[in-house]
Amino acid sequence: MEVEQMSHPERVFDATKARIVRVLKKTKKLGEDDPRRVIHSLKVGLALTLVSLLYYIRPVYDGFGVSTMWAVLTVIVVMEYSVGATIGKGLNRAFATLLGGSLGLGVHQLAELLGEKGEPVFLGVSVFLLASGATFSRFFPRIKARYDYGVTIFILTFSLVSMSSYRIEDIVELGHQRLSTVAIGVAMCLFVSMFICPVWAGGELQELVALNIEKLAAFLEGLSTSYFTENDGGGDVSKEKNLLFQGYKSVLNSKSTEDALAQLDIDDNTRLVLYNLSSESGKALSELASSIRSMTVPSTMTSFASDVLGATVAPDNLKAATVESLLIEISACVERVAGSVEELAQKANFGTATAHGAMHGASVNPDPAETAEVVVVVQTVVD
Repeated sequence: MEVEQMSHPERVFDATKARIVRVLKKTKKLGEDDPRRVIHSLKVGLALTLVSLLYYIRPVYDGFGVSTMWAVLTVIVVMEYSVGATIGKGLNRAFATLLGGSLGLGVHQLAELLGEKGEPVFLGVSVFLLASGATFSRFFPRIKARYDYGVTIFILTFSLVSMSSYRIEDIVELGHQRLSTVAIGVAMCLFVSMFICPVWAGGELQELVALNIEKLAAFLEGLSTSYFTENDGGGDVSKEKNLLFQGYKSVLNSKSTEDALAQLDIDDNTRLVLYNLSSESGKALSELASSIRSMTVPSTMTSFASDVLGATVAPDNLKAATVESLLIEISACVERVAGSVEELAQKANFGTATAHGAMHGASVNPDPAETAEVVVVVQTVVD
């Protein structure tokens, strides 16, 4: 019996359909994971629509001319996910445009003094020197981290203004139009970012640190349940727990070690010690993550590691000894994380949690510089 085969167009259609379905599923999952991504996309579209009205309104277009398009380009390159990033990029673009345009006008004035033959030479040399120097400055780590975009815009603006001055008579008007339209574009980005579903970098950092600590906590708790209980086969471990545990491996980047652990043959005393080390460390990290997320002072964790370490035993094989050593080191790291969180709670003036979970105490009004410093410490210890 011959099997009916699909024609080539049908195979192409089915393959295309399957690919489109996969893309749609990935798109849906991406939006469901963080709905703010969808909101940010809509905010960019709104900002571009509003700023494009400058191009459609005749009186405005007559005032700025083709330079109106720079406002649209500014929105495209300046609009970022968080308010802080948008402000930083907007200020970078505004100051770089102002500085590059001013230097371009200054070079133009000096070049005119050299006459018709000397002007293009001076302009060319000026562009070469300033562009080369500015590009080299981007290799400095501090400038690369904070002002890389601004340096790029400075080179672009200076080059355009200085070279355009050789052919355009009213170069001052051109510079004014460019700066004005850039300012309009930056203002539009700030307005949309700050007043329509704003995303603040401080809150994102706080959530990220808490999430990373929760992942580590879940890993340790999953480790204790999966490997250091009597049921090594994992029959009592839920499917969801197993799925989560697969994710914990990526956090600690220890897949090979964890796979080897599944072959461990350890006695009951050693198993109990390893279970306590892993479980108690996970519970402590969960408590610290909850403290960071709710901005409340963590409850006193009195020497949780000391209680567990006091009951350590000498393992009967090398693999068990290695695992115990790693868990002891993790416990010490958890204590350092706890110290950093306590320091963060003091400097950020965290409140205290009541019996019903409400926050009690002084209003939280942290110093941004101090809070960021301590949060970075917490994240560094976790990494």
